[in-house]
Amino acid sequence: MTQKKYDAVRISPEAKAKLKQLCEDKNITMAKGLDQLLNIEGAFTNKEIYQDEIDKITKDPQFQESIAKDRQTVIDIVRNQIPTKPTKPPSAIIDASILYSFKQLGKKTLTRKEIKESVITMMQESKYPTTWAEVYSNWWENYQRNKSKFELDFDNRLRRLVKDKLISNEAKSGEYSHNLTTKHWDYVEQLATGFYPQIVIDKIASITFK
Repeated sequence: MTQKKYDAVRISPEAKAKLKQLCEDKNITMAKGLDQLLNIEGAFTNKEIYQDEIDKITKDPQFQESIAKDRQTVIDIVRNQIPTKPTKPPSAIIDASILYSFKQLGKKTLTRKEIKESVITMMQESKYPTTWAEVYSNWWENYQRNKSKFELDFDNRLRRLVKDKLISNEAKSGEYSHNLTTKHWDYVEQLATGFYPQIVIDKIASITFK
């Protein structure tokens, strides 16, 4: 068998390094690799070369980590940007109803039971197009039972108002008193009685008095 004769070829160091890497990946000699690059003896095509490079990149741990971060970013954006249907009245409405109880009942101090009954009345008697109780029927279901959804939210907001020092609680008597000034009442009344219930409502995060 006649042995092939190979000629010496001058190539740049960069080309040699690239050729060497490609051949090591294919587990072939540099001579054969050069033949394949020149479409001799069934050379691998540019598409195959590019695919090899793509495979290397996609298998790289840093690339996989980057993809995971991007995926999580998309998930977070979807969660934060797409609105969900409210499941209960805004906290500010419940807060205002609690505060308005003092004016509605005309007393300086109220028991928890009195405040709760007043808030229940406001939830059931809110005006057009329907009541807060009807709009959020699942939240209002079994409202009179101990630890119902309504009662849990009511107590949470009552504690919050005490923490924010809008209401004071007398430990011995268990009675509550408000710490609001005259200028606050219009705002409280507007929130408690002036917002009509609706499924899609403007975001009211909290009551802030300045």
